[in-house]
Amino acid sequence: LDWLDPPEPSALQQAMRQLFLLDALDRHSRLTPCGASMARLPLEPCLAKTMLCAVQSGCAPTAAAMCALVYGEDVFCRAGPEPLKQAAQEARKRYEAAEGDHT
Repeated sequence: LDWLDPPEPSALQQAMRQLFLLDALDRHSRLTPCGASMARLPLEPCLAKTMLCAVQSGCAPTAAAMCALVYGEDVFCRAGPEPLKQAAQEARKRYEAAEGDHT
């Protein structure tokens, strides 16, 4: 498409490096069997690799929930009337933990 700018070379190199580190590409930049499996999933590469590893490890349901949390939108209201924003903030506090938000 004429109206799209090509990616910066550094961005392309970084993307290729990430795919190599995830075992999606081999050292000759060819797609690996793992990469082919990752490409079939409608997820970002790191989440696709997470799901493939989770299936092998027998923890796919837990990994799917974690991927959904990472990939999904914020479910708490950030706009609207002040009472609605305050109620959303109170609801969010029930899910916060001093150790962090990740399980």
